[in-house]
Amino acid sequence: MSTDSQSRRLVLLVEDEAIIAMNLQAELEEAGYAVVGSFDTCAGALAWLENETPDLAVLDTVLKDGSCKALAAELTKRGVGFILWSGHLQDKQTLQEFVDAVWVRKPSTHKTLLNALASLRIELHLQEA
Repeated sequence: MSTDSQSRRLVLLVEDEAIIAMNLQAELEEAGYAVVGSFDTCAGALAWLENETPDLAVLDTVLKDGSCKALAAELTKRGVGFILWSGHLQDKQTLQEFVDAVWVRKPSTHKTLLNALASLRIELHLQEA
């Protein structure tokens, strides 16, 4: 692996809409992130997590196999910051389930999402210091 790729932050992308996932992956890579995925199911992303840990993650809340709640819980357990990027309504129960998450509502510009990801990186870096 090159030094450049080692210094890039690895982002786990979990999105069930293929076109949206491809566009977002291209935007993330253009912004300098290394991207793994996109996974369209919680099960697929959890299987990848059996052997790997990303630096950050972008998750849709509802995937082809249901909620991303188990995935979000695993990322939280590992101390991985993530953004919930969703067009689904944020009801009280959902907000309680994902209380520590950063929310970006769809539709949004990729710039909005990239800014949220950059803010999350800064926050996580400050917590590590």
